[in-house]
Amino acid sequence: NYNSRHVALEIAYFGWEYRGFASQKHVQDTIEHHLFDALRRTRLIHPKAQPEDLGYGRCGRTDKGVSALGQVVNLHLRSKAKKGSCALPAEEEMDYMKMINKALPEDVRIIGWADVEDGFHARFKAKARRYKYYFVASANLDLAMMAKAARYFEGEHDFRNFCRMDALNVHSFTRHIRSCKICPVSEVCSTMDEGPLYYIDVSGSSFLWHQVRCMAAVLFMVGLHQERPEIVKDLLDVDLYPRKPQYKMAPDIPLQLFSCDFDRLRFHCSRQAREAAIFHVENSVNIQRIKLQEMRSLLSKLRGFDTSHTDMRNARHIPLGQRPTEKSYEERCLQIHCKSMRRKS
Repeated sequence: NYNSRHVALEIAYFGWEYRGFASQKHVQDTIEHHLFDALRRTRLIHPKAQPEDLGYGRCGRTDKGVSALGQVVNLHLRSKAKKGSCALPAEEEMDYMKMINKALPEDVRIIGWADVEDGFHARFKAKARRYKYYFVASANLDLAMMAKAARYFEGEHDFRNFCRMDALNVHSFTRHIRSCKICPVSEVCSTMDEGPLYYIDVSGSSFLWHQVRCMAAVLFMVGLHQERPEIVKDLLDVDLYPRKPQYKMAPDIPLQLFSCDFDRLRFHCSRQAREAAIFHVENSVNIQRIKLQEMRSLLSKLRGFDTSHTDMRNARHIPLGQRPTEKSYEERCLQIHCKSMRRKS
């Protein structure tokens, strides 16, 4: 008896305790699973509806532990308008944000919704994605050298040495990075000796699997004077480095999908829904402040109020150019072809 409405939802979530954003078989602990569960419970979609039935699309696919401030998805939701009637103005429509947030987990929030045309797909309509990777700037981290290295990422390059390669599904590793810089977190002040907070701010049209975390890992090596800033330029040269040196990518928790940019997409948020979201987040912040103070108290006790603790992080570094390498893209493709031929025979 009701129309459906094609909308985009802007979603914020803390992904620390989840197995990633996208749904997975036999796994319930994903953001997408909880989103669709909330949509069914609020009857905004049919109980048996699948994502493909709703014209569903997502802008980004964040991995396990990664958070987002501006993830965007699109799908058809039930509208208050009767069948055959025109679309209602936003202020007369169901308060999607308020309804869905009541059914979502505490660390997942809808922060706005927007009307979109029928052909809209969040992944393909996005003009850019922006990520932030947070870190504590310890005294032995050279931020100027990190900033110099970060600038080498800007422009169009082959990033096969800065990702987890999926040769079966990805055949082009060229991506365009609009900007990559090192920025201070101005609104946070440390009260002990942890050091100030900074973040790697990187934006581009699209990204490869684990690309930002690999970029961050190499920037930290540069910041610790384990590598020269020019190592970034060298690794972007696939003739010089046809195979990726083996190195551990940066941890997942500090990474945040900060925003997804679209042309002419205006998100709606009712005053009541916004006030409820603000109250919810303020309460969560206070809880985290208490937890942080408890951890700081333990840290002070362990140190015996002696700040001259031993730095355990100076392990021997093997230069990237001297490390064992992973298989090249061509070697991976050949391996996939050989396996396929063996199965056919």
